Amino acid sequence: MKIFFSAFLVLCLAGCASSPPAPKAPAPTASSPIFLVRDPVFLLCEAEGLVAHDAGRQALLFDQSQQDMLANAKGDASMTALINEIFRQAREEGLKEHAKFGAAQFYRCVEREGLTQVRNPNAALCLARTDLVFFLNADRTRGKTPEQANQGLKNYLQGTSQAVYPHALVDQLTPMVYRIQNEDDHYDLRQFVFQTCLVPEDWKAWWNSTQQGKVE
Repeated sequence: MKIFFSAFLVLCLAGCASSPPAPKAPAPTASSPIFLVRDPVFLLCEAEGLVAHDAGRQALLFDQSQQDMLANAKGDASMTALINEIFRQAREEGLKEHAKFGAAQFYRCVEREGLTQVRNPNAALCLARTDLVFFLNADRTRGKTPEQANQGLKNYLQGTSQAVYPHALVDQLTPMVYRIQNEDDHYDLRQFVFQTCLVPEDWKAWWNSTQQGKVE
């Protein structure tokens, strides 16, 4: 994660109040504080929200069929239930926004796990911003230059709210995306966007704690 963050510590702090496994957090030592962004329960709920967000994107934004998505789930019970729920809500409740679906799954986990430290109600906004990483990375893997990916995404976002997708955030994320080397890097960067948006002060405290004692 270090390759992304040192030059971008203030990302989102001013403006924010594939199916990955739940990441493992290192066990805290007796003398170290437990930061929310490294709490295994928070990381579990974050993962559930991101998985739901990704599945919702495929169904609601890219119009992938329920049949195709179920086939790709290959019988996984939890993913099958998630996919069926997306299409049920789209059919019966008019669900249109995948970020709202992901946020609902995130907050359902937060309530289930009793994670009372999460008070920010804007998970949908924060999940929506992780789409910037997705689109930039898609262009990176297609061989586009950072400049092409950056401008292409800004063109795609024309007509959307700058409060949700600020161009400054696209500019900050572009070089970070082009440092991605593997799926872990990709997931780390999505976590970074989500966490610095949802719980910026906790993320900053955690990051500062990792820098203590380091020589500039």
